[in-house]
Amino acid sequence: MDTSSPRKLLGELPDTTRPFLLRRDRLLRVDRGLPLFVVEGPAGFGKTVLAELWLERQRSLQAQVGWISLTRDTCEPAAFIQQLWRGIGSDPRVLSERQLGTLVGRRQLFGVISSYFGETQGPSSLVVDNAHCLADADPESQAYFRALLQLASLHKRICITTSVESERLGLNPHAADGRLSWIGAPQLAFTRAESDAFVRVCGHDASANSLDWIFRMTLGWPVLTQIALATPIDPKVTRLDAVPSISAIRCYIHQRIISVLSASERDVLWMLCCLGRAPIALLASLEPGAQAVDSALRHFRQLRLIQDFEHGERSVVGLHPLIRSAAATMLTTDRQRARDLAVEAASDWYWRHGWSIESAQVLLESGFGPTPPVVRERLVQIGPALIFRDAQHLSVIKLSDRWERRNGLIDAAIDDLTSWALIFRREAAAARARLNRIDGENLSTALHRSVLHALEDDFASANALSSEWIDRNRDCRSYLMGVAKTVQAFSERCTDRFDLAHLALRDATELFGESQSTYAMAWVHVVGAVTDLQAGRYRSALARVERGLQECASQPTFRPVRAILRSIEAFLRYERNEVSRLREILSEALPALADQGVVDALVLGYTAAARERADALDIGTALDILAEGEQISLHQHYPRLTLALRTERGLLLLRSGAPAQARAIAEALPAPTQANLGHLLFCVRLEIGDGNGAASRDLNALALSASRQRGRSARLCEALTLQAIIDEQSGRPKLAMAALSEALEIGHVEGYTRLFVDEGSAIHALLDRFLALPNPARSRPADFLARKLSARTRQTGEKGRESRTTVSLNKRERQIIALLNEGLSNTQLAERCFISQGTVKWYLHHLFEKFGVGNRTSLLRAVRDAGMSLS
Repeated sequence: MDTSSPRKLLGELPDTTRPFLLRRDRLLRVDRGLPLFVVEGPAGFGKTVLAELWLERQRSLQAQVGWISLTRDTCEPAAFIQQLWRGIGSDPRVLSERQLGTLVGRRQLFGVISSYFGETQGPSSLVVDNAHCLADADPESQAYFRALLQLASLHKRICITTSVESERLGLNPHAADGRLSWIGAPQLAFTRAESDAFVRVCGHDASANSLDWIFRMTLGWPVLTQIALATPIDPKVTRLDAVPSISAIRCYIHQRIISVLSASERDVLWMLCCLGRAPIALLASLEPGAQAVDSALRHFRQLRLIQDFEHGERSVVGLHPLIRSAAATMLTTDRQRARDLAVEAASDWYWRHGWSIESAQVLLESGFGPTPPVVRERLVQIGPALIFRDAQHLSVIKLSDRWERRNGLIDAAIDDLTSWALIFRREAAAARARLNRIDGENLSTALHRSVLHALEDDFASANALSSEWIDRNRDCRSYLMGVAKTVQAFSERCTDRFDLAHLALRDATELFGESQSTYAMAWVHVVGAVTDLQAGRYRSALARVERGLQECASQPTFRPVRAILRSIEAFLRYERNEVSRLREILSEALPALADQGVVDALVLGYTAAARERADALDIGTALDILAEGEQISLHQHYPRLTLALRTERGLLLLRSGAPAQARAIAEALPAPTQANLGHLLFCVRLEIGDGNGAASRDLNALALSASRQRGRSARLCEALTLQAIIDEQSGRPKLAMAALSEALEIGHVEGYTRLFVDEGSAIHALLDRFLALPNPARSRPADFLARKLSARTRQTGEKGRESRTTVSLNKRERQIIALLNEGLSNTQLAERCFISQGTVKWYLHHLFEKFGVGNRTSLLRAVRDAGMSLS
């Protein structure tokens, strides 16, 4: 965070420039200037209006002000961070969906927000309106809110409006510490003088008797006072407790609203009580029909009972919460069965029209007690589609938690679905806790646990559990068998049984296709691409990746899988020397990889990024990138990732002329075996570099044997290339040419290019000798690839880059240039962009390279000279 310039709150504010109908200065006097000012009361008591008045007063005291208005939808972690970001004043243009979509990214964002709020110049005041929406929100959002409250001080004040008790928002410790002022419902109600003044400023010329009647009827409730002014004043109604056992407010609503409605209007009101917000088209599809609905809604708008909303292209209406609660209680008689039928019909309507989340929500949010059995049935029915088709995992978790709170029950089927959602969100501990709650030995529990093990890179346990599940469910033809087959394919791939892996993936593809499980199908493409890549079938792997990316293109919830596919694509593009889009691919993949927990994706993404930087002779950034990946490995306990990235670091050092450092890394690693060919081939290169012909030959013989036996064509090509170098150094040129010829033939089939280029001058000399052989001694595929590699070397030299006469910048590069122009350091750039310092260096060196400069000052000058904006 740049602290050299003063910070200002620039968040979106309510229209506090409008004149207020009634200034309630007596309430503002309750504010004692403490860090927190809490306004707590039911809906309709004017909490938001009071917060606007408070904010106006703070602005008059020269404080910077910000406003955050919450709804249930904006309390999901990514949306909540976005609201904080906008409300506190940071530039919303730098927000990225990829950053918001990961836990690491959101935490970095909140850190920036905290710093920004703390560094604002002078006194600052922030309103968090409708904070009660956080009471039942995701624990991550609640944690951010509690952390925000800790930032409050005498000069950084926060006003909170809420309709729930303070303890549910974590406010009690602040009250105990004397950090908050508090206003409750009794204080928010109009006094008699305020009620009379409000009636008059609303343009009503009421008599003293009428004013007295309004105040007695509404008990000073602001929203009821507004409703009272929209209906005829009836002096005959003189007592609020005219209906026994009904509260005064409900009595008022009954007498002044419900009693004047026609039978069909009551039916429509009842529907809205059951459904909450509802599309008008939905209401029209139910009884009493479209004509009655249109007429009723016109009357409701006159009475100010409803609010209009937009949801995409559909018009949506909803009752005021107070009216909904009171009317539902009074209209319940003999309507319980009707409610169940209406809710079920609405859920069906939502489902048919593609509103799958709303289909479940209406089942849980309508009604005012334990849910009917149909709710559970519908949740179980739609849950698989939300998980395996739409990737709406957080929604499933919220819906199941809501169902459990409503009913006070633990249900194995609900826990079964919730655990799937938790697994795909990488919340392993919570998923296991759910599975442990399921009574007995539910057969699907083994399948859940197999996926958990697969995502934790424990392929042996994953294979054992998935095989057990398959054996017990051989007649199953559902998406669950597709999941089991995908896990089985993953496990077979880890042991190099590629044909068996493809057979399992073929079955999974068929099963997921039958069940339209789009999200699950994306995982088939992930496992299939990694399987093909490991077997060295790069063309097939790239085709898999492209199909998977097409499937993931339309759904924001597919972003994590898309990042995994992008990391695979980055490695393939680099190895095939197709680097024109590599930067764009890595820019999407790297920021989201850390949260995904897929070791193969982490290995491929960080390796591709490091090799791309090393190819540009930027060794420092390449090493930083690998170090960042190793930190993820140590934090998440992935031994295979640690070994792969440390091996890559040693290889990078060896190729950059630091053999002693590379040897030190090798000595710290386990002894090389055929089980890990990458590590084994790294050790072969070390022995070649040290001139140990016998040792390099023996180790490479193991690599050659294992590569052939296990069908690893890319590793075989690599080992053959090293064998050619070994034979050349040992004075056996014919054997060297034979090994190189076989390597080139294999490389031509799958497009291996960097495998040869990255070996440096030793392989270049061999290529020249190979091309000098008589034509009959060279096969056509080998000859073609050799000429291509030789031409590339002559054209681009060791650096292998084409100069560019024109420069184009992507969104991230423009952002970094703008921040550089502000004078930010690498650390500050990382904070503002929510990326690591290693990734910042990666971007900077790309920019240096694009503009042909060597430092920041020259870069900014070059951008300016090119006529580009620095802002």
